[in-house]
Amino acid sequence: MQALTSGDVRLTTVNGSVSAGLPLKINAHIDAETVNGRVQTDFPVKITGKFSTRHLHGTIGNGGPTLMLKTVNGSIMVHERTRIPTPIRIPSASGALRAAAAALAYPTAGAALDRRRGAPPAVRPML
Repeated sequence: MQALTSGDVRLTTVNGSVSAGLPLKINAHIDAETVNGRVQTDFPVKITGKFSTRHLHGTIGNGGPTLMLKTVNGSIMVHERTRIPTPIRIPSASGALRAAAAALAYPTAGAALDRRRGAPPAVRPML
């Protein structure tokens, strides 16, 4: 994610982990919750209310738009975006194959697109 400049962002899934790569200097409210998993973050968060290994509600930086991350069976990781992805070009591939390659190259964005369509998210290891 470049920034939460266009408003609130919501990433949800039922069976799968959620990973959000954010810029180092971000201002946002965060609401992350999992039923069977853990919530982890690389960012300092000012906690609001109760928190546990499965729920995190608070403010990153000076606050701002809300980043809502929810899953039932999976973990949630909020981490610093370490690099800007390089676009992958597959000129001879079909549209479906290009979409699958993009989901593997950009797992967070691909998973978000898959979730909006109701398809299962691409599988990737947590690093």
